[in-house]
Amino acid sequence: MAQPVDAPEAPKSSGSQSQAPVAPTLPPQLQRLKQLLQASGGLCQRRDLSYQDFLRRLCEVAAQHEPEAARSKVSFTMNPMHVPQLSLRARRHAVASAAQRRLSAAAKAAAAAGTVVMVDDEHEEKVSAEKMKECQVAQAPELAEIFSDAATCVVLLRRYLSQAQWVGTLNGALIFEKDGVLYPLETTTPVRESATAGAELLSLGSLFAIATFHGHLGSATPKLLKSLKAKKLPPSRHLLELADYLLGRRDTCCLLLSSSKAKEVSPARPSRTVLPKGRGEPTPLEELKCLPGQVESDESEVENES
Repeated sequence: MAQPVDAPEAPKSSGSQSQAPVAPTLPPQLQRLKQLLQASGGLCQRRDLSYQDFLRRLCEVAAQHEPEAARSKVSFTMNPMHVPQLSLRARRHAVASAAQRRLSAAAKAAAAAGTVVMVDDEHEEKVSAEKMKECQVAQAPELAEIFSDAATCVVLLRRYLSQAQWVGTLNGALIFEKDGVLYPLETTTPVRESATAGAELLSLGSLFAIATFHGHLGSATPKLLKSLKAKKLPPSRHLLELADYLLGRRDTCCLLLSSSKAKEVSPARPSRTVLPKGRGEPTPLEELKCLPGQVESDESEVENES
């Protein structure tokens, strides 16, 4: 019988025991750096730290100077915001309401400060007839006959501007709030556009624009001049003189028609407006009968070529 042969036993594999991880070999440069750090008198010894503690401290300092976004990235999604779509009619109503609020705020601020304000109402065609009726008071007394004189609106404009009283435009009319009267901007005035005989007469809106821009109507946009019913005129010394006259800086102006010529100008068509509370005393009627600097007849009127 064959005797059993003792075969060498194969090494038992220990599957349950995990082998220790092998540390990667450092490059020669890093090995040299490690030796310098661990050497006698090196940085680790001077800091009284082991090599492992030194590496931990180094990593902590590096992490402190690293931006937060680089260490923790956050991403999220947002649902689109719902924006209500307004109809064309609603948008027009919103624009008109905003313009009306700006106008009211400007009027109150100007009245409190005693300044002159000009409002360019871009939506005046959208103001309904009911709104216009609200600006009139049925119980208000009738206007005196003097207000229909073409020169009266010039007297009021000069008085308001020279005394820094509020005056503004709304819906194609110039408002003299203290006297509770408004004049259409296209009202013809006894003021010529040049000093030559037979020159065209200026509208009330043109006088207001000349005083506002001090004779330099080139600074006004065509849209603004159209809203004021004003005529665009080239700059001249006569317009500067007229601006100073309307602002109360001088008492005479060569562009004024004489009293006899002014009677031939078409009468104005003023209307009543709201009389605000605490408005003070209106302009005395006697002062409305005289336009400062106006000569009596053509014999004393000096004609100057522009």
